[in-house]
Amino acid sequence: ALDLPGHGESAGRARRQVEAYAAAVADFMDAIAAPLPIPCGLSMGGAIAQQLLLDHAPRFRAGIIVSSGARLRVLPSLFDLIDTNMPGYVEMVDRMGFSPRTAAAVKRPFLEASLEARPEVAHGDFKACDRFDVIGRLSEISVPVLVVSAEDDQLTPPKYADFLVQRIASAARAHIPEAGHFVPIEIPLEVNAAICRFLDAHGL
Repeated sequence: ALDLPGHGESAGRARRQVEAYAAAVADFMDAIAAPLPIPCGLSMGGAIAQQLLLDHAPRFRAGIIVSSGARLRVLPSLFDLIDTNMPGYVEMVDRMGFSPRTAAAVKRPFLEASLEARPEVAHGDFKACDRFDVIGRLSEISVPVLVVSAEDDQLTPPKYADFLVQRIASAARAHIPEAGHFVPIEIPLEVNAAICRFLDAHGL
């Protein structure tokens, strides 16, 4: 897993468009000479995975989209919260991003890391999500795609995954109960098992 530009341990500046992040990921794959990579991303990462499958299609044999959608609108009030009250933003992420059945100990490392995020980077990422819209292009994706959704996801509800599966010709679905938006953190074994089944089914 790579840190996007301007995130974590990666240098450079964060981007403001999903297309720009997808281009940065494609450059990264070239730099490491990744052999037949399969993009897998959650939320904005799922948007980036879709953009890669659309704008850089010849590079990929498949893709994996987790807790995401073809369009990701963001509440305007969220930008104000990020700019003025990062602890309040993280509390909102805790409340809406995880299933109420997820233990505090499971959530804690992610929430603590979120508090360390630079507000301007978080703001820019949500701005990129707010601009993202590939609804009209989903039919261009011809490779097998696994769409992972979660029962208690309030940020990208399961209906988002329903739409992806309806519009992508070679899509498969994995729906995980008792998990929220951050399903790979909440129930990792089930998510990993679904990914392995998908890869095995397509000889990947």
